[in-house]
Amino acid sequence: MESIQTLTSALEALTAAQARIGGLEADLSAAQSLLDEQTSALAKFSELHSQVETLTTQLAEAEKASAVSEMRITEALASVSVEPVDLSPAPAQAQPKSKDDLWAEYRSLSLYERNEFYARNKAILRS
Repeated sequence: MESIQTLTSALEALTAAQARIGGLEADLSAAQSLLDEQTSALAKFSELHSQVETLTTQLAEAEKASAVSEMRITEALASVSVEPVDLSPAPAQAQPKSKDDLWAEYRSLSLYERNEFYARNKAILRS
C-alpha cells in the first residue's frame, strides 16, 4: 500500500511539475517575442541613425555649395560694377494691435514719445 501512495505522490508531483513547465514555457515564449520586437526596433533605430548621418552630411555639403555659389555670384556682380541685393525673405508683418494694446503701450511712454505715438495711431485710438 505504501508503494501505491508513493506512486500516487510521485504522479501528483510529476503533474504539478509538468504544469509548472507549461507555465515557464509560456513565459519563455513571451520573453522571446519581446526580445524579437526589441531586436527589430534596434535594427530600425540603427537604420534611422544611419539615415540621419547621411542627411546631415548632405545638408553640410549643400550649405557649403550654397555659400560658394553666393560668393561666386557676388564676385561676378562686383566685376561688372553691380551692387549685390539682399534676397533674404522679408520679415513677417506683425498683426495689427488692438485699441486696448495701443492704449496700454501709450501709457508706458514718456510725454514726448506719447505725442509721436498718438499721431501715428490716431485713427485707431479715436475709434
